[in-house]
Amino acid sequence: MDWWNTFVIVLLLFLAVIGLARPFMKLKKGSPEDVGLLLDHLQNMGIHATLLEVEKKAGGRGARQTSMERCQGAIKIGGRNIDLINVVSKATPFGDRLFADYSVRTGLWPGKTSRKKTGLVRKGALGVLGGGGDIEWKGDEWLCQELNYDPRLKDKLGQAEMEGSISILPGGEYAKVRVAYQLPSAGLFEAIDIIAGHIRSIW
Repeated sequence: MDWWNTFVIVLLLFLAVIGLARPFMKLKKGSPEDVGLLLDHLQNMGIHATLLEVEKKAGGRGARQTSMERCQGAIKIGGRNIDLINVVSKATPFGDRLFADYSVRTGLWPGKTSRKKTGLVRKGALGVLGGGGDIEWKGDEWLCQELNYDPRLKDKLGQAEMEGSISILPGGEYAKVRVAYQLPSAGLFEAIDIIAGHIRSIW
């Protein structure tokens, strides 16, 4: 009957929407505890990391966030190309998504936007870095040239298992290497630090 067919179609569409939304429904709201966990993890890895006091509002140490983003806390990194790590929550219809912004001081001044957003593209299987497959950087011409021809960076990224990808966001005084919030492996942290070194030299 027509009504039965309509009911089945509507039910299937409903289940499909629920299935697509499920990963986002698990998203949790960010908190300073996430910053503390990351700080302890980095210190246990032997990285010189200290907590910075920041107001939990749009913005953060060494970075600009949009009105939909809130800085949950910041960590200062010593002796590395990375200067700061801001833990940022971004509002979505399904909850807050957490990111870690590895911030790098650049030669740009506030308001100057001559650099382009740059991202890592995985050729082949989606979602997880590591385990083989080729990668490529796309975006800012000069920065991509440096990143794409760095064999040490490519090797580190090939070994680093990480959900999602990496985005490089230009700013004023600082640029951000943004990844999904996680406790990074030594390989992933080293890869991001190499990226930060290229940003510092190019930007």
